[in-house]
Amino acid sequence: MMFIKTTLAAAVFSAVATAPVFAQSLGSAFPSSSADRILRGIESSAERIQDQARRQSQPHIDARPRAQAPATSHDQSHSHSETARQATAQHEPTRHVAPRSPASAIERNIDQQARIRAGLRSGDLNTSEAARLAREQSQIERMQSRALRDGRLTRDEARRIDHAQSRLSRDIQRERHDAQTGNPNSASSQRMQAALQRNIHQQTRIQQGLRSGGLTNREIARLERGQARVNTGVARAGADGHVGAREHHRIQYAENRQSARIFRQRHDAQRR
Repeated sequence: MMFIKTTLAAAVFSAVATAPVFAQSLGSAFPSSSADRILRGIESSAERIQDQARRQSQPHIDARPRAQAPATSHDQSHSHSETARQATAQHEPTRHVAPRSPASAIERNIDQQARIRAGLRSGDLNTSEAARLAREQSQIERMQSRALRDGRLTRDEARRIDHAQSRLSRDIQRERHDAQTGNPNSASSQRMQAALQRNIHQQTRIQQGLRSGGLTNREIARLERGQARVNTGVARAGADGHVGAREHHRIQYAENRQSARIFRQRHDAQRR
């Protein structure tokens, strides 16, 4: 049956291929509209026959789902263990690996102080809250200074620094979302913001010196000790919720000295 339909389709298509001649003969016997209608009928019949022949020539695929073989005890135990493992992974907290390089710790210093400054600018933090966070940041910088005094950062030292920075990150989050607010346009807040912006700039210069090879780990240790002194001054000035003009001048003096140290250490003969 399929052979007959295929042969018929070939014959019809051969007739369609000679449609111009066939149309002239039809046109002599029928009106032009009738001849066009006859040709269109032949073409559609030929396409329909060819489609049917193509479908019948394709292998028959059974759409019914096949019954699966019963799972063995080994397969079942593997499936249960895999399901349990996936459920545990969904509820298990992501483990944070402590960075081994000083550059990672300095990058996080920059990020934390930028968050404190952003809290002051938005009014989420008042001067006293920012002062407490600055004191915590100074403690981290002292930890970094002590860790790098011998020129290297061990895994345990990096883990302790990372733990302290994570604690500061949580404290920033909590202080910024508590009920206390500040006035970002007050003189005290503006002076605190300026001091933090300068600290961010100083830490960025230290980071650039580390990446370019202009600073050794021991030099970074000395500079981080200087950063800790500056942040201690910032924390002391804002502890009472007010940063006066004289306190701000003392902070600027300490920052200027720290800036000169960074320049000197970055341009001396020591290289990584």
